Amino acid sequence: MEEAGRAIAQDTDSPTARPFGDPAWWGRWAVPVAVGLALAGGLSIRLLVAWQGLEELVVKLLQDDSFYYFLTAERITDGQGISFDGITASNGYHPLWLFFLVPFFLLPGRDLPIHAALSGAAVLDVVAGALVALTVRKLTGNTPAALFALIFYLFLPRNVLSGVNGLETSATTPLVAALLLVVVSVWRAPRDDWMRWSVLTGALAGLTMLARLDSGVVVVCLLGLIALQQRGARRWQAPGIALGVAAVVVAPWFLWSLIAVGTWIPVSGEAGAWFSKEHYYASHPGISLSDEIRQGLDVTEFVFRERIPDLYYPRSWLSRAIAVGAGVLALHFALVASPDLRRKAVGWLAFVAVPLAGFVALLLVHTLYRWFFREWYFAWGMPILALLAAVLFAYLAEGVSELSAKLAPRWRAAAPYAVLVAVVLVLAAGYLGPAREAWRAGYLAPQRDFLEAGLYLKAHTEPDTRSASFAAGIVGYFSERQVVNIDGVVNPKAYDALRDHRLVAYLRSEDVRFVAARDPAWVFIPAFIRPDDWSQSLWGEDPNAAMVPVAKIGPPFGVFGQMTVFRMLR
Repeated sequence: MEEAGRAIAQDTDSPTARPFGDPAWWGRWAVPVAVGLALAGGLSIRLLVAWQGLEELVVKLLQDDSFYYFLTAERITDGQGISFDGITASNGYHPLWLFFLVPFFLLPGRDLPIHAALSGAAVLDVVAGALVALTVRKLTGNTPAALFALIFYLFLPRNVLSGVNGLETSATTPLVAALLLVVVSVWRAPRDDWMRWSVLTGALAGLTMLARLDSGVVVVCLLGLIALQQRGARRWQAPGIALGVAAVVVAPWFLWSLIAVGTWIPVSGEAGAWFSKEHYYASHPGISLSDEIRQGLDVTEFVFRERIPDLYYPRSWLSRAIAVGAGVLALHFALVASPDLRRKAVGWLAFVAVPLAGFVALLLVHTLYRWFFREWYFAWGMPILALLAAVLFAYLAEGVSELSAKLAPRWRAAAPYAVLVAVVLVLAAGYLGPAREAWRAGYLAPQRDFLEAGLYLKAHTEPDTRSASFAAGIVGYFSERQVVNIDGVVNPKAYDALRDHRLVAYLRSEDVRFVAARDPAWVFIPAFIRPDDWSQSLWGEDPNAAMVPVAKIGPPFGVFGQMTVFRMLR
C-alpha cells in the first residue's frame, strides 16, 4: 500500500498527469486554441456590427466624415473624379483608405457597398491585432503577454467600433502594427541584407503615411529607432534610404493635390482647425498670445482628462484599478524584481517609448496648436498603446513566473495564464456593461437629424437640385443630390470663401438652392461673411435675407440645436 501511494504521488506530479503544470500543454493545445477563438471572436463581432442596418449605424457607429469617403468613392466609380460633391476636386482625404473603398462601390445598390467595405475593414483590424500580438512575442518572448495583446486589441469595445467606423483608422492600424513588427523582428541587430530591408521598410512607411498623413511623425520616430539600433555608416544609410523610399511612395498624392487642388496641404487639415480657431477669435476679440496658449492648454486638458477617459475608461473604478496596478508594478520593479527582469523590462519600455512619444507629440499638436480633436485621431495609435499594455503585462507575467518558481514550481507554466484570465475578467467587468449601454443609446444620436435632413431633400427636391451643409457627409449620401460641403473640410472653394468672408456669394455662384444646418452653425457665421454679402435677418423677417427656413428636422438636441433646412433667396 505504501509503495502504491508513492507511485500515485509520483504519477500526480508528472507533467502528463498534470497538464496545467506542463509548458508543452500550453504551447501545443491551450494557446493555439485561445488564439483561434480570439481571432474568430474578434472578426465575428466586427462583422456583426458591420452588417447592422445602415440607418442604425448612422446613430451608433459611422461618423459624418465616413460618408465623405463613401460618397467620394462612389463618385470615383461614376467617373466624376476625386470629389465629394461632383463639382470640386478635393484632397481632404487620406488617400489609401479612399482608394481601398473604391472597388466596393462597384457593387450594386448603396447599402451593400458600405457593408462590404466595413467587412473588409473588419478583416484589416483583426490582422492588426494579430500583428500586435506577433510584435509582443518578438519583443518580449512572452507568450501570455502576446495572447493578452491579442485579446486586449480585439475586444476593447472602443477599438471594435473604431475598427469598422468607416474611416482611415482601418487602413492605418494594420500598417502601424506591421511597421512595429518589422522594426522589432528585422532591425534589432545589424544586417547584411540591410539594403533590401531598407527599401521594404520605406515602402511600408510610405503606405502608412498614405493611410493617415500625420502618422509621418510616428514613422520618423521609428526610423530614428532603426538608426539607434544600427552601427557604423549603416546607422544613417538604412533609415535614410527608407525615408527616401517613403517619400517616393507618398509623392504622387501630394503632386496630384498641388496640380488639381492648388495646394499640397490637405484641405481637411487646414479647414477644421481654422474654423475652430476663427470661432474662438470672433467670440474673444483682442486676445493675447498668453490667451491663445491658455486656450490650447484648456483643449489639451479637456481631451486628456475627459474625452479620452470617456472613450476608453468608462468606469471610474477601472481607471483607479489600472493606476493602482501600475503603482504595484513600479514598486515591484524598484524593490523586488530580479536584475534580469529589470534589464528586460527597461529594454521593452525603451523600445515602446519611441513610437509612443511620437504619437503623444502628435496628439499635442492637435490639441495645443490646432485646438481640434476627433476621437479617431486617437484610435489609429491603438497598436502602439496595445503594445505598451502588453509590455506591462509581460513584466507582470515574468514577475508571477519568478514568484511561482519559488513558491509552487509545478505551477510555474500555468501561473501567468491564470493571471491573464484574472486581468481579462477585470477588464471585461469594467467595459462590457458601459459598452452595451452606449451601443443601445447610440453615442452618435445627434446624427439622426442629418439623416432626416438628407431624406427630406431627397423627397422634396428635384434630382438636379444643389444643396449645401456644414457637416455634409450624411446629408449628401442620403439625399442622393449634389450637396456642397461648406465648412471646407472636403471643399477647398468653400474654405477659401469662408476665409474671404464671401460664403453666401459662393453658395449663389454654385447655384445652391437649399442649405441644411443646425441652428448654432449660424451663431458665429457672421464672423465669416461681409455685411454686403449677408443680412443679419436670417430668419426671413427682412425680404433681403439670404435664406428662409422651410423645414425643421426633429426637436432641438441640447447644445447642438435644431436641424433646419433653408431655401436660398435669389
